[in-house]
Amino acid sequence: MTGRKSFAHAIIVVLLSSAAILIPSTSAFAARSTNWHRVGGSLEQRNWIDLGVDVSFYQYVGLQTSVSFGSSATSATACKITGWLILRRAGQTSTWEGPRNTFNCRWALDNTGTAVVNWWPNWSGSTSGDVARGRVCVDLYYNGSSSSGWQRCYTGPEVWRTE
Repeated sequence: MTGRKSFAHAIIVVLLSSAAILIPSTSAFAARSTNWHRVGGSLEQRNWIDLGVDVSFYQYVGLQTSVSFGSSATSATACKITGWLILRRAGQTSTWEGPRNTFNCRWALDNTGTAVVNWWPNWSGSTSGDVARGRVCVDLYYNGSSSSGWQRCYTGPEVWRTE
């Protein structure tokens, strides 16, 4: 029995040790903010167009962007979504921008009127900034045109690094 107890005790210790690896330390917790903004239409008319920004400060700063369309929102045939971070140091007023990335958001047009949204991963990286704001723009294209026929943008609230 002693051998079995030692073996069982060893398994419990290993399991507890493994679980401890999965639990992040408090310094790993940081700020995150997800915000949606209606740039057109209304829920009642089913013609809403909402833009979303998701900014996180964990080990790195990251940005994801999204767009959602009501079932009667647009007759656009193509869609592009562009996002970037506006960064600054705490106590400073001057800002700089992270890289801009543009994605085809046809998926959002094909899924109008649903609660399903797709988040496009715009950028994640190191920064000397302490404060970040996500910026997202959507361009809609009509009848196969290569020129944007409609554009709206949204800048989310400031997210502060907490580490």
